[in-house]
Amino acid sequence: ALPWEARSCHEADIVINGTSMGMLGNEGQSPLDPAAIGKDMVVFDTVYNPIDTKLLSAAKRAGAKTVDGANMLVYQAEQQIAFWLKANHITGLPIPVALMREVVLERLIR
Repeated sequence: ALPWEARSCHEADIVINGTSMGMLGNEGQSPLDPAAIGKDMVVFDTVYNPIDTKLLSAAKRAGAKTVDGANMLVYQAEQQIAFWLKANHITGLPIPVALMREVVLERLIR
């Protein structure tokens, strides 16, 4: 973790945006200067609407591995279902993560 002012002067392997910068209504914002993104980095943006944020677009252009916020949303829901409903223990069936992601993306892209 770094102070906000030092966020572009890092030697990180993984960058996680936990802010609302880039979210719907703030699509033009990014918490990180594109020059601070390297090809060997992993860039995870917890923003899920829009899926392809300014930060993730810059990371893709830099050749970095990217993870979008829809993944967080889907896997968080999977864990909530497993914990609260224990659906995978009651039914014996796995939680349909791929279907959940498909539905999330379908609803967000409208």
